[in-house]
Amino acid sequence: MARLRHSFIKTWLLLCTFVFTLSVSKGVPGGQPQVAVELADSQRVRLSWPDSAVGFSLEGTSTLGPGALWLPVSGTPIREDSRFSVTIDATARQQFLRLRALVYPTIIETSPLDGETGVAVTRETIVRFSAPLSNTAVINGTNFYAGFGGRKLLSRVELSSDRKKASLFYLEPIPGNTRVTVVFDSTGLTDNAS
Repeated sequence: MARLRHSFIKTWLLLCTFVFTLSVSKGVPGGQPQVAVELADSQRVRLSWPDSAVGFSLEGTSTLGPGALWLPVSGTPIREDSRFSVTIDATARQQFLRLRALVYPTIIETSPLDGETGVAVTRETIVRFSAPLSNTAVINGTNFYAGFGGRKLLSRVELSSDRKKASLFYLEPIPGNTRVTVVFDSTGLTDNAS
């Protein structure tokens, strides 16, 4: 599962019968890991990439196209000689594999802004994400709340249907002329692609 932080998506495709790599996006921090492919024996292929390329998932599918179902390849990557490696069965007639950088949503906008003045005492607080949070991500008054003077304000939290926006609605007026601190703790929150 991916933790809430900033990153980009990177995908490579490998065709096991006729091995090739195809870079389909740019901008992965640390650069593009070079994937090495070698025959382990007559029925297995070993894929490896530098161990500095953390946060990648090896996924496979039997068909390409918009409806392709990419699933994690069984087997945990093993770290040896400064490389991660996975050995897979190559007897399937056709397999497509990709090494994908996990997508991490980030907070791209808040309302009100940090330090904003003249905020209505009934105005909700909104946090927008760069990507949808996972269907299992839970945001509640424990990890998203506001307070002042050492006390939490009574509030309720809503996550939008597209899971890209969290809103904190206040159930009591915010005291006027008071500096309110809003806390959003992303610990344990994951994206929808993990």
